[in-house]
Amino acid sequence: MYSLYYYVRENGDCPCRDWRTHQDGRIAPSIDARIEQLRLDGLKILNTEMMCRVKAKNDKERVPGFYELRHEGKKWRIAVLYVARIQAFILLCGWRKKQRVQPEDIAHARALAREYLDSGETSEGRMQCL
Repeated sequence: MYSLYYYVRENGDCPCRDWRTHQDGRIAPSIDARIEQLRLDGLKILNTEMMCRVKAKNDKERVPGFYELRHEGKKWRIAVLYVARIQAFILLCGWRKKQRVQPEDIAHARALAREYLDSGETSEGRMQCL
């Protein structure tokens, strides 16, 4: 079993938790089921329809351990960061997929991942257990 945490920004905002609580009954159960699958199986679901690595156009964009938890049919995504040193997944933010590629959502998620990683020693204080 893997540890899962919501990322909490320095100002107290928790983008993924807030996004999740505002989803309606049509997709909320699928989100909860995927999150539970991540908790149980972790990296075993990588490269399946449930989770994939977020691709980078260049080295500057690359963030180690940056993945997308997803549901194709319900059209939602959650940006996830795997932190190997604590063997945990950090849920960064979520969004509804409206088109094939949504660069602004991915850029926002990548910025949150970097924000978490750049917080250094205080990073573990910026997590909320699921």
